[in-house]
This record gives sequence, structure tokens and C-alpha cells, in this order.
Amino acid sequence: MAKSSTKHKSPAPGCVDYYNIRIMPHGGIILIPITLTTLAWVASISTDGCDYSRLIGPGVKILTGSAAVPYVDLGMNAYRIPEFYPASDSWRVAYTDECLPYQYSFEDRAWLAGKRFSFLAMWCGGASMMFLWVGTFLVLKPGHWKTAGVGVACAFVFQVFSFVWFNTSLCHTKSSSIEGFKSREDAETTTEMNASSCSLFYGSKCSIASTILYLIASLMILFGEYPAPEPKLIAEENYPMVNAGQSRSVVHSTSTRHGLNTTNNGKSTRNMNVEMA
Repeated sequence: MAKSSTKHKSPAPGCVDYYNIRIMPHGGIILIPITLTTLAWVASISTDGCDYSRLIGPGVKILTGSAAVPYVDLGMNAYRIPEFYPASDSWRVAYTDECLPYQYSFEDRAWLAGKRFSFLAMWCGGASMMFLWVGTFLVLKPGHWKTAGVGVACAFVFQVFSFVWFNTSLCHTKSSSIEGFKSREDAETTTEMNASSCSLFYGSKCSIASTILYLIASLMILFGEYPAPEPKLIAEENYPMVNAGQSRSVVHSTSTRHGLNTTNNGKSTRNMNVEMA
């Protein structure tokens, strides 16, 4: 009796290449931009909210009400006042203390712009980081890979623009009272002596580190070579049902056409006439 085997259809190549979960389909090279982006994002959120900059000058009295306090640690949403320690005769900040909310509104254009750019950098960096981590168990197409690079580049740009916060009026005021600050009577003399100044502190230094890491990661993704996925070998069974109860076994048969003894080792054979001995 003539038996004809049917060839099993394999899944579409696109499904096999892009939607099968496996470990590190792009190889270990993908971990370099992923690690850089992750470190950049962690650095951008590692602050406690009131350690972005250190303020010195007349503006300190506006926040503390005392001319004896030498400096104040500022954040975009809160600040922290140091305490005097007689034993060491020095002013120090107790970082276990809670941050103090601002009693007055100091949010001018530079302040608001810095806050918004910082938020956008955190959002773009976090979303791009999560998307890149998907590449450790799913294949990212070249377009998806470049899209992630654009997201990291946007995080870099927004992080750079967030430093516009240092142009806020509180960091340049010469007034030592809230009334004088609100009246803007020193707006034209912000570059003269005895004006307040804001220096880099822990939060802003972390932002600088985040900016550099975002830049390196974006350059690697956008201008580097696409990490082509490694091929995945899929074993497919090609054993036809030669006879009930005898699949995947060696079947000895005699060809009636040629009269020769042949051995079918179980592989798929099309249109073979088999006469069981």
C-alpha cells in the first residue's frame, strides 16, 4: 500500500525570530548599553530631594531667618538647614533629618524649567531602560533598537537642560529678606559682589554622572553596530507514520519496483511504495 508522508509546517520565521522567549538572544554585548542606561537612571533618582545644590550668601537668611547660618542645602522641592556642633565648633548637616518644605514660593521660570526637564529626563531614561532590558529575553528589531537609543538621547538632552535651575533668582539674590526678594529690587545687580551663589552638591553631581552615562549609552546604540540576534536552532520531528505502532523505528522493506532490500531509518520519504515483508 502506498504511503505518502506529509511535511510538518514550521512557524513563520518572524514569530520564531522575534517572539520566542530565550535568554540573551543578542549576546552579551547588549549588556553594555543596558548597564550604562541603568546606572544613569539610578544616579538621577538617588537624591533625597534636598541636596541638589548648596546655597551661600544673603539668600541663606531668607530661608533660616539668621545671619549666623553659613549655608543651606537646596533641593527642587525642599531644603535642609545645618546645625552647629560646639564640640567641633563647626556647622554640619544631619542627613537623617527630614527635608523642610519651602515656606515661600521661589519658583521662577528657571526653577520650573529645571524641575520639568529633570522629570522628563527621569521618565525618558526609565522608559528606555525598561525597554532595553526586554532585549535580554526577546529579540529587538533594528528599528526598536534605534528607538530605544533615541529615548536615551532624549534623556541626555533633558538632563542637560535641567541645569538651567542654577539660573534661578534665589541663587543670585542680594536680598536677605523675603520682602526684598519678592520686590526684585536687586534684579539688575545680580552679578555684583555679596550676591548669593549656588554650588554643585550631591544631587547635581549625580545628575552630571547621569548625563555622561546617558550620552555614552546613546552613542553606542545610535552609532554603533546593531547587535544581530544569534540564530536559534529549532529541532523539528520529521518522522511519518509508516505503520501504526511502528513510527520512529527502523522498518525493513522490500521495493517491488527494483527488487532491492532497503532500510528506512524513519526519516520522511515522499511517495515511497512500501510492501511490508
